Amino acid sequence: MTRNRLRALLMLLAFWAVLVAKAALVRFLIFDTFDPGATALLEGPVLLGVLLLVDAFFADHRFKALVIADAALSFLMASTALYAGFYGAIPTADALLVVRQTLTVGQSILSLLAPVYLIFFADIVVIAVYTAVKAWLRRRADSAAGEVADYEFQHRFVYVAMIPAIGLLVVSVLWVRALPQPVDSMAAAKTRGVLAFEAASLVPHSNEIKTSVNVGDPLAVQASIDLARGSRVASRTVDFQPGAYQGKNLIVIQVEALQSAAMNRVIEGQEVTPNLDRLARESWYYPNAVSETGRGTTADAEFTSNTSLYPNLSAPSSIVYVDRELPSLPRLLGAEGYTTATFHTNTAKYWNREQLYRALGFDYFFDKAYFGDEDQIMFGASDEVLFAKTLQRLKQFHEGDKPFYAQVITMSSHHPYDAIPPDRIDLKLGAPYEGTLTGHYLQSIRYTDRAIGEFMKQLEASGLAEDSIVVIYGDHTGLPQKPDSPEDLAARQTLLGGTYKAIPGALTSDL
Repeated sequence: MTRNRLRALLMLLAFWAVLVAKAALVRFLIFDTFDPGATALLEGPVLLGVLLLVDAFFADHRFKALVIADAALSFLMASTALYAGFYGAIPTADALLVVRQTLTVGQSILSLLAPVYLIFFADIVVIAVYTAVKAWLRRRADSAAGEVADYEFQHRFVYVAMIPAIGLLVVSVLWVRALPQPVDSMAAAKTRGVLAFEAASLVPHSNEIKTSVNVGDPLAVQASIDLARGSRVASRTVDFQPGAYQGKNLIVIQVEALQSAAMNRVIEGQEVTPNLDRLARESWYYPNAVSETGRGTTADAEFTSNTSLYPNLSAPSSIVYVDRELPSLPRLLGAEGYTTATFHTNTAKYWNREQLYRALGFDYFFDKAYFGDEDQIMFGASDEVLFAKTLQRLKQFHEGDKPFYAQVITMSSHHPYDAIPPDRIDLKLGAPYEGTLTGHYLQSIRYTDRAIGEFMKQLEASGLAEDSIVVIYGDHTGLPQKPDSPEDLAARQTLLGGTYKAIPGALTSDL
């Protein structure tokens, strides 16, 4: 083996070893486990396959090509770790559909950044400095002949590099595709490789779900569902009579990041959610609901609550399912003479809601154009402004001769839960909550709880309450599965009296 060939081989192996080390960091950040052997076995083949392809096609500019590949793969791995930390799922090719939306929640994404992410790009910086210094010290004009010889050698054996490269990638992808579909993205990535899972998502697939049930027969479908879940009537709803509230107004409040971990909690003599707790005691309360959102998170919750359909597993439903007239609650109630409207303080272009609301059949949607920028918290007007201006419109609807259905989407309690103005934080926290993500979360939910309580008072005062029923639910998990610090872990354990594990309602992904 000539010196140039040996140097080329060592260069490729060096880049591969560095990328495997970064892959080990990715797996540690996502799965909280450090296993170099598993990383080399699961991530190594995909990385080697990519590097071999780069080496085969760009042999005449090997070093530059490998540096660019290193930078691209490093960015992919760092982005994957950040995405998984925020969404609790491994990004797929379909996640590109929501890149623009993810940038909108940049404040939440940035809150997850830590110095450890600099490691992904440390070698790139070192290489850049080394290259610049070397170029400044001396020019390597006399090395051109060696590069040409190496170039000729590589192109003579280009297929020798491509065959194992393609083989490694195909085997890795097929190993993931062999899993039963749909698949839990986190579980699949942990057992068969993060990069292999992402590569497998590039392969076109069918969304057809195979079932022995006749989906055209609603009674057969319901019977199958009842059999699977062990259908029973809960004691609190056994006396509920269908049609008892016919003709009443329906107000549905979807609360940002609300989960039962925040309810029925007393900290230092303070109820975290006094208004919601009171409503739960006086109403039907279902604390065991499981998040069923996917890539679209909040928008998926809007889709699911209005259609009773599961969201798309690999892309936001607000993007995938808006090219049709969806069977929905707004259409069902509209056929019964209801006026239907939805309220959200952000622009309806966010998460493609403008198209979603049309597909759902709402008569009206009120977004940032209606609520304005007054008293902004997070991405739009505060929850206080949301409820105040929504109530004005509901009064106008009530003055007509038709009942109404109104869906109201709160947003002030959005991750990272640090946007509530200090003068409106009335949940005072000491150790171990003070300054932690969990503490900020509880204070944000307390703020929204107060806004809901005031809204309920105004409904009573206006006379709307007598002719309305109100439904309140949380859109998705509030506390991320992984605490962002040891202090936050201690706060969660104190809050819950044990360990915390988010129910993986948003962790599934379709390959």
